[in-house]
Amino acid sequence: MKLYPLSPTSGTAINIQKFSKKLGIDVITQSGNFNTIVIIGNGTPDDIVFAIICHHLNGTKVVAIDKPAKKTGVAVLDFLQSYLDSAKIKKLVVLVDQEDKKLNDIFRDAERRPRKLNVKIEEKEEMKEESRLKIYTCKLGNKRFELILIINGCDDIKTETHSIEDHLLKVVIEEGLDYNTDYKNSKDFWNSLNETQQLEILRKIKDSKKIFEAVFRQQIKGCKKLEKEIKRRKCSNPQ
Repeated sequence: MKLYPLSPTSGTAINIQKFSKKLGIDVITQSGNFNTIVIIGNGTPDDIVFAIICHHLNGTKVVAIDKPAKKTGVAVLDFLQSYLDSAKIKKLVVLVDQEDKKLNDIFRDAERRPRKLNVKIEEKEEMKEESRLKIYTCKLGNKRFELILIINGCDDIKTETHSIEDHLLKVVIEEGLDYNTDYKNSKDFWNSLNETQQLEILRKIKDSKKIFEAVFRQQIKGCKKLEKEIKRRKCSNPQ
């Protein structure tokens, strides 16, 4: 996939451009038609990791990417209407960290916010094998769209707060890299590294599809939904 930054001068766009160059990946595009927007809920390194995900997924599909200012987590859904102003938008991917919240609480909050904007959730698809991924078929007026919510975090990483850094720490542990991993949360671990060390871990993910597929399961499955048409069946989970 190719990424089209909605705000070319934003921190998200700059981060992706900077690390894409250092990692030798080509995922940024300045043009192209898109019907999907990826909304980053927690900034960086979420944006950089998503760029690597796009690199592995390959293909020519263009998706827009943005990180709303002043909102984090599922609160970014408060901007949903502004993203849907364009008639061409059919899918939205929201990528958020779990932090110290329960998954059910995050999903409830994520469902509540669109409803406050008069968005009707017609259907909810849950995946038994991926508790951190849900796909909502929604309607706003006459417009139908899919909302794909991906929550970052790994149950097998012992940390006080779950985040995208869980996945990065998991790479270090599974690959036996010589780093101190004795931290209370994965964010502290990641922030303890210098840029050279961070790049080593990111390159491991970029260079090995095996590592990538083992560590980013919910993100991969969520992104693969982007290639499928919106379901056209009767509502099974009405409000």
